[in-house]
Amino acid sequence: MTRNKKFTVGILLFLMIASYYAYDQYEYSKTHVLYDIDDIYKVNSSYHNMDTGEVIHIDADDNATYIEFDDVGYIVDNEVLYQVLDGYESVRTRNDYFPYQSEEIQVEFSLSLKGTSRHFLLGEFCVWYESSDDKIYDIINGSELLDEIIKLIDGL
Repeated sequence: MTRNKKFTVGILLFLMIASYYAYDQYEYSKTHVLYDIDDIYKVNSSYHNMDTGEVIHIDADDNATYIEFDDVGYIVDNEVLYQVLDGYESVRTRNDYFPYQSEEIQVEFSLSLKGTSRHFLLGEFCVWYESSDDKIYDIINGSELLDEIIKLIDGL
């Protein structure tokens, strides 16, 4: 291989690595909203409490979300929940939180979106993920969101 070809290959390799690094930095530093109101999909949902055997059914017209706080279920009005969630963003993370111990999570809930469900886990770590994707997002100031959700539930 001639010196010019080696130099050209070296430059191309450098550009490929630099491009990957730049994309990676962009992807993991970009902030994301916790939900987009245009993507919310109203569905009927049921939740089964494994300990008590109780089944809770929420009709799509109820405009409510089931939130589990310290293994107790609560039904929260969506408009109030959305107002709380509006103040927060998230970033994609490389951390792998799964599997996790159930005692690490204080609050758990899901939002139905078009084509998927977005699951929120708040406690020792505060993240969301979609059931149809393997990406995990750290919630910025997640402990503050946890506190707000607990205050919301305490007010019920």
